[in-house]
Amino acid sequence: MLLGRFTVFPGEERTLAVQIQSEEFRFNEWNDKHIEQGFSWRPGSVSFETLSDIGLLAVEVRVEPTFEIAPSAMRAIQVPFAVPEGESIFVGALIDEEDHRFAVPPGEYALVYQTGLVEAQPPPGPPELDDADTWCRLSFVRQDNTQAEILRIEAGYMPVLPLLMQARAVGVE
Repeated sequence: MLLGRFTVFPGEERTLAVQIQSEEFRFNEWNDKHIEQGFSWRPGSVSFETLSDIGLLAVEVRVEPTFEIAPSAMRAIQVPFAVPEGESIFVGALIDEEDHRFAVPPGEYALVYQTGLVEAQPPPGPPELDDADTWCRLSFVRQDNTQAEILRIEAGYMPVLPLLMQARAVGVE
């Protein structure tokens, strides 16, 4: 089920955040290990590294019973994500001026992040998304006990296992 589509400018931080609406801080701190693996995770909040810091990112948010990795996805990452009763999800970038919130049913999910170049696979959707340089699909797939996993990674990336599943919110000591 498609929840929404929008474009965002990731900026020099090259991150797209997904977070529970009630979280006090929206963004996670990153260290070298987070950069190597392409994401920074803590309960209720995950930030994914985007492919580019220039141009627009076309984002699609979905709740799905299953998922398939798109043939043109350069990167695909799965992380656990729990949505509490009565909460909504925020998706956005640090310098994004718009507030993108989505009603995801409460429960335990595998959140799957896929991203690629628009020239390899134009994003589906309205014509205004045609200005994007990269695309991203965020799929919430109902699943208990999800383990973080890098499902596909572009050449040149060699994350060290095990994946780091702790981060701090920006500004928290």
